[in-house]
Amino acid sequence: MRVGVLALQGAFREQREVCEALGATVTEVRVPEHLDACEALIIPGGESTTMARLLRTSGLHDPLVARLHDGRWSDGSDFLSAWTRFAAAAADGLAHGDVRI
Repeated sequence: MRVGVLALQGAFREQREVCEALGATVTEVRVPEHLDACEALIIPGGESTTMARLLRTSGLHDPLVARLHDGRWSDGSDFLSAWTRFAAAAADGLAHGDVRI
């Protein structure tokens, strides 16, 4: 399996190492083009406002939203859990208008 680990903040190196130990081919996702190599995506924990800003500045926000809306990765609990926290933070205005979903 080809797994992407969002490598913007958090314990992405540790997530990569675990996936590799389980036999996955891992891509550290830092730019939108990296998403094309992924069948699944792990989003390590981190502070939601910082994550929102990093997703915007890296250009990853819109491609991630598109993949969620078209059904890619929507059955992965890690992705949905992290995405739900991110969406809730954005909806609550924690990013002060910096993020729109």
